[in-house]
Amino acid sequence: MKKLLLLAAAAAVAMSGCSNDGNAPSVSASSSKALSFSTFVEKTTRGQNAVLSTKYPVNGSFLTMAYNTGTNPLGATASLPYSFNYMRNVVTYDGVNYNYYPTHYWPETDKLSFFAIHPADNNILKYTTPATLSTTASPTMGLPVVGFTVNKDPLAQADLMMAYAIDQTSTTSAGTVNFAFLHQLTRIGFTAQLKQNYGAQGNYIRIDSIVISNVADSASFSFGNTGAITESTPAIRNRKSFTLQSLSNMKNSGYVTSTTADSVNLKNSYLLMIPADYSGAAAVAPQTGLATITVTYDVECADGSKATHTIIKTLNSLTSGNVWSAGQAINYNMTISLTAITFTASVVDWTTPITTAALN
Repeated sequence: MKKLLLLAAAAAVAMSGCSNDGNAPSVSASSSKALSFSTFVEKTTRGQNAVLSTKYPVNGSFLTMAYNTGTNPLGATASLPYSFNYMRNVVTYDGVNYNYYPTHYWPETDKLSFFAIHPADNNILKYTTPATLSTTASPTMGLPVVGFTVNKDPLAQADLMMAYAIDQTSTTSAGTVNFAFLHQLTRIGFTAQLKQNYGAQGNYIRIDSIVISNVADSASFSFGNTGAITESTPAIRNRKSFTLQSLSNMKNSGYVTSTTADSVNLKNSYLLMIPADYSGAAAVAPQTGLATITVTYDVECADGSKATHTIIKTLNSLTSGNVWSAGQAINYNMTISLTAITFTASVVDWTTPITTAALN
């Protein structure tokens, strides 16, 4: 999976807002209003650990954290310090209910601000507790920050989603916290088509590999005191590359047989990448080379001979598809002939049908 480092303003799992852990809560809590959750996914995506629709996946889980801000909204200058440890739990959806343990209850008057991160996997999430939460000099100090590194293996890549619900009370949505999860990564896919029906002459074309090189592999995603999520400058490292292989990641083992564009990626093999801008004419520091797409394909002729071809395209040379934004899906379309590949690209929001783009 992609490696996440979560810096969360939360302490132990024994929460001050928990009514059944044997400890007296630090705030007055209502015995009749248990905290409950519901979710909605803003946009769809694909990938081994990705959400496929606007519904939260059955057996999916997310980490949720709650801050008690007293009677003031998050970011106010009064009633400090905030309670860092009101709640930190993993919530799992069983198809009907959102379950977590132990149950927490709403305070009578205080406001709670919630932050959620998907996926919630203790094997890839690590936590530290900041010493303070300042609302004056640095209003976001102490709010959750997700440090994310893309897994090299497309089959192990995770769909990073984040959600928030600010200044909630027991009367907000009848006591249910509604999370609208937002995708933080860019989904990269490929489609391919033949310029002519070469199979009619007994010639076959097979994509062997597609490599995206010199692209960002890590970044930090921070919650603000309004809940808005911002991405730090991504780390774009020289020679960082991600590869799709014909046998493990491509439909039809990489063979392209139609003159109509069709997806190359298997459902679990779209690349989920760090958003970044590759439209510039120069390399983005600290990389020393431009971001590129390299396609290697074999032409198998009717007489049994075979030749391997390699086409390299820089992202900054494309008129679209060279800026990767959070929540966007980008398709690079390849039109393959016996002499050349051409590239175009299209950028679409994940909520709309995907159109094709050619890599010429």
